[in-house]
Amino acid sequence: MKFSSRKAAHQPHKSASLIVADYLLWRNRPACEPVGIEIIQALITKIRPPQQIADPVRKREIAKQQELQYQQQALQQESEQKLAVEKALVLQKQALVTADQKIVIVTTQAIQDQEVAITKANENAAVSQLKLDASLDEAAAIEAKGKAAADVVRFDNEAEAAGWKKAVEAFDGDGQAYAQYVLYQKLSASYRKIMVNTADSPIMKIFDSFAESAAASQSKSPASATTTTSAPATTPAAN
Repeated sequence: MKFSSRKAAHQPHKSASLIVADYLLWRNRPACEPVGIEIIQALITKIRPPQQIADPVRKREIAKQQELQYQQQALQQESEQKLAVEKALVLQKQALVTADQKIVIVTTQAIQDQEVAITKANENAAVSQLKLDASLDEAAAIEAKGKAAADVVRFDNEAEAAGWKKAVEAFDGDGQAYAQYVLYQKLSASYRKIMVNTADSPIMKIFDSFAESAAASQSKSPASATTTTSAPATTPAAN
């Protein structure tokens, strides 16, 4: 055994089976050469270790294989996890890109709609301002026209009032006398002939007012000349 240990020390890369084969070759060659047997190489094709040794070795190999299988499964799971993460990241990036595109589309559409609304509002405001200006101009024109018409009416009234004032002054300031004069003047144009039966008829009473007016004027002006008003002697025929 010391020899095999030394051989193993000199040949650290050889397996246990080769070391045993070299040992057997070294032990049997001196015994075989005198009888003409040359041993070229010794090979161990099958080893049948004791059960106490084989079981731990077999279990260890099985454990190594299982460990290797578990490692491969772990690597596969890790690869699958990485692939799933990468796939999720790709999907997330695609979703973000889609969301950004939708945001850009919605924002652009909103900006366009806002610009259209602003333009339309400005146009409506301009039209409304033009209408307002036109209405103000029309109102000013109507006001000026109304004021001018009112001024004309006022001037006419003032002129007519001044004429009435002068006319009333001609009747010594007696407005009632002037009113009767105007009334009779209007009525006289409608009569061409008047026929009455008695002097106290309703129509003749109109002429009595002339005498009353004259008497009132004489009472106000004693120094004035006395005027006698006589009723018409003729008998006119009513039209």
